[in-house]
Amino acid sequence: MMVEPNSLTALRPDSFRPDAESSDAGHARSFEETWDLLEPLLPRVPVTRVYDTTPLDYISSPVWSAVTPLAEDLMVSAGKGATPIAAKLSAVMEAIERVSAEELPAHRIVRGSYADLAASGAVDPEDFNLPLDTAYRPDAVFSWTGAYDLACGGHHLVPADLVLNPATEGMTARIETNGLASGNTYSEAVLHAVCELVERDAVSEEAFYSAHHDPLFSPRRPLRVMSPESVPAGAAKDLLDALTGQGLVVRIQDLTNVVGVPVVRVVLFDDGYFGQEGKVTYFPGYGADLRPERALLRALTEACQGHASFATGAREVFETGRARRRPAEMKRIDSLYRNPGSLAFPRAEDAGGSILENLRTIVGRLRDAGHDRCLVTELTRADLGVPVVRVLVPGLASPYGESSRTPTLRLLESVI
Repeated sequence: MMVEPNSLTALRPDSFRPDAESSDAGHARSFEETWDLLEPLLPRVPVTRVYDTTPLDYISSPVWSAVTPLAEDLMVSAGKGATPIAAKLSAVMEAIERVSAEELPAHRIVRGSYADLAASGAVDPEDFNLPLDTAYRPDAVFSWTGAYDLACGGHHLVPADLVLNPATEGMTARIETNGLASGNTYSEAVLHAVCELVERDAVSEEAFYSAHHDPLFSPRRPLRVMSPESVPAGAAKDLLDALTGQGLVVRIQDLTNVVGVPVVRVVLFDDGYFGQEGKVTYFPGYGADLRPERALLRALTEACQGHASFATGAREVFETGRARRRPAEMKRIDSLYRNPGSLAFPRAEDAGGSILENLRTIVGRLRDAGHDRCLVTELTRADLGVPVVRVLVPGLASPYGESSRTPTLRLLESVI
């Protein structure tokens, strides 16, 4: 059975334009322009309510929520940002991307087995570290759709279960959002998705090491904690100082791995959290970006989002559920709490002049690290027109402890 993969996707090389950055956060339009475009679309999603969660918490970072009551997955999306409008847009964009990922039109789907479709450019599903309980077999029939390869060019077939959320055919866990992103343009959406994949791969390395290393046999993995005083002036430094001024202990950890894109983890430690007074409660946040300060700001605002969303009880759990923390993991978190940090925050490198140039830089670093495919499928809803993508990079780890995917080779090598 022969299928032309390019007939199952509208993505082509010219789908990715060299958009200039129009916001401090790296978007192709200003926040105000984006809101003007999105607001009339909300009833179609439908988003029935967009509200400011910030006053329900006692820290100052903006957090907003968007309600999608008919969603098959998450019904309350959360958004964060350095400003209220950034947080509001973050919540709405998350709502749009998750609802857009619920289905593909029939003309974008072909049915067949990998054995039947391999000659048509189907990517082997086993390249994606499927769960042990996967329904996948090379001769089993599944739904497939088209994807464009940003790393090498050309089109391929990828399993719809790895693109849609929730998945329906048993190839992987029902709820998985890794690499799902929206944006003002395809270049912006893909950049967000690729940064998330790189971030979660690096975070998974830290989580896997924390859970499974044996001090007698595993190579030592330093915490790499950065001094808050070394963070340069700007939005991230302002928020960092505000959180410290409100009595929180803030730790900044460098998780950058072999891919070479800066990845930052922030952990907020709070000994006065609602109902937990006198006990230390911690809230992690993560960020990845070619600009370390932007990665730090994303990590800080995500940690604040967790602080607020947990307080409101309006955030449902991602992926397959929150894993129980093992003693080895808690020991490493305790070590982080006691370590104020001595490493200097990295200096910003020269990023490209456009969103597309930054995307190409990251894809190039992925290739240098051994990941020679970056597969992009579009999930844009025709009635909304907001670019939504799912990006798949074989060999990158899914969130360890939250996803049912099997560990990648790099995770296993980190503890031997």
